[in-house]
Amino acid sequence: MLTLAAEAAPKVEPIAAVLVVALVYLAGWVGVAGVAYLVHRPVEPDAAPDTQELGPEPPAVANLLTGTFEVSAEAMPATLIDLAARKLVALDTLPDKSTVCRVLTSTGGRDSELTAYESQVLDLLRSKAVGGVVPAGALTTGSGEKAGAFWKSFRKGVITDAQRRGLCRPVWGKRISSLLGVAALLPFLLLWAAGRFNPPDQVEWTPLGAVALGCAVAVVLLGARIAASDRQRGTDAGMEAGSRWLGVRGYLSETATFPDLPPAHVVLWERYLAYATAFGVARACVRALPMSAEPDRRAWSSYGGRWRQVKVHYPKLRPGWGMSPWIALARGLFFGAFAAFITYVLLVRVDPLGSTDATDAGRYVAWAVLAVGLICVLVTVRLGSLVVQAVNDLFVTRTVEGEVLRERTWGSDEQITHWVAVDTGRSAAIRAWRVSGARAAEVEQHQLVRARVTPLLGFVRSFERLPVVSK
Repeated sequence: MLTLAAEAAPKVEPIAAVLVVALVYLAGWVGVAGVAYLVHRPVEPDAAPDTQELGPEPPAVANLLTGTFEVSAEAMPATLIDLAARKLVALDTLPDKSTVCRVLTSTGGRDSELTAYESQVLDLLRSKAVGGVVPAGALTTGSGEKAGAFWKSFRKGVITDAQRRGLCRPVWGKRISSLLGVAALLPFLLLWAAGRFNPPDQVEWTPLGAVALGCAVAVVLLGARIAASDRQRGTDAGMEAGSRWLGVRGYLSETATFPDLPPAHVVLWERYLAYATAFGVARACVRALPMSAEPDRRAWSSYGGRWRQVKVHYPKLRPGWGMSPWIALARGLFFGAFAAFITYVLLVRVDPLGSTDATDAGRYVAWAVLAVGLICVLVTVRLGSLVVQAVNDLFVTRTVEGEVLRERTWGSDEQITHWVAVDTGRSAAIRAWRVSGARAAEVEQHQLVRARVTPLLGFVRSFERLPVVSK
């Protein structure tokens, strides 16, 4: 009886066991990497009381310390204004309100005191100057790869300076990234071992093996990205310095004149104007010195009474986002019904799990039908969710008031998309709304608006401009 029971029990193939072990290991690797990031993730320090006492760090490093240890685009114009405050260059305002930069020939040999990224900005100014003068509008860093390389070099220089001062260190670190990188390669050894359990002429590529191989490749790519990342987090000294600089930012944000000051006012405010630019408070200076493109996904906002950085998300892949509820309902019902019909045919009528074809080709066809059917299930569920959202948004509309932080138009003539991101002052991350061209023309960036928008699909029914309240 025992012999018969043993013969009747299902036999687990060694290759399948090894593949399961590989998948469990990959899941454990992702879990360990996630825990490591949560433990070491960068956080913004608590703001100290408002103060006008400047610290020893230059504006670009102060920008890093107050931006969750990321360098933002404001760091470059702030560095140029700081060079003007230190009498290495001069900034003048012309009668037409434009700004020009003058290269000073006599700097007293102070060029040698500059950091690498400060020298980079000064060299850019000198390379573009004609007769020692260059319009501020010409201070661009190029386009495409050239602009990207310039920014990457500048950003790396700021991070290196902050690390030299003991203010930040990599999120992952060499030890953690090396261990995760090496550990990511182990599943390939398990997959190789799985193939060794079968004779060479009998090895077959099972669906479980395909899943394991795909997960292993994904983990290796993630490990390579971790190893190449230079994302920073604060040291104890960096958190203390960041807290102090947040206090300085609080003081500067309460000074009502900074947002509208031109760069030439550096002769009056000296380095205070440079730090106000680094913190995004002196918005006129940032606009007057277009040394890099305005970031799409990060913005400074004072809406709500305090300056802070806001992350902007553009839900480009979210089905139905920005769509009229009536259109979303019609599309969800039509395509949802079609996807449900295909699901029924593949999983119920064809029934790949009940296939009796024992040939290799038959098994592969069954697995393919099953995979397509499962994809159709997911599509059906997602379209059903779209229907539910559309029905809700037919009857619910909320009113939102805030400042337009970003207004963007992307795409070609065939497919143009318009995005408007409004900050309500209540969140550090906001989701941009996808709107029509006519609706986008109703607002401008940095304008106060009142919007009527549906809560789930983000469909903007109307915009109303609000008057600017003086501080």
